[in-house]
Amino acid sequence: LVPIVGGALAVSGGTLTTNGAGYGVPPLVMIPPPPPAQSNVNGVGGIPAQAIAVLGTGGSISSIIIINPGAGYPSAPAITAGV
Repeated sequence: LVPIVGGALAVSGGTLTTNGAGYGVPPLVMIPPPPPAQSNVNGVGGIPAQAIAVLGTGGSISSIIIINPGAGYPSAPAITAGV
């Protein structure tokens, strides 16, 4: 994931480092919020991004879909998934 104009997130060659296994339902995807306006280099408060996990074979995470790219991210945040 990389920031794009306006600090929104976009998928760009991201790789799942650990897919997990045995999930019966997709786990929560956690994306930290962008920094507040006073500490953000672009001077804008942000809108947190949101994403969902998609399960594949054996209940492992096959992909993550960004449903709201958010705004105000000066760089790509670390995204985690878990219960």
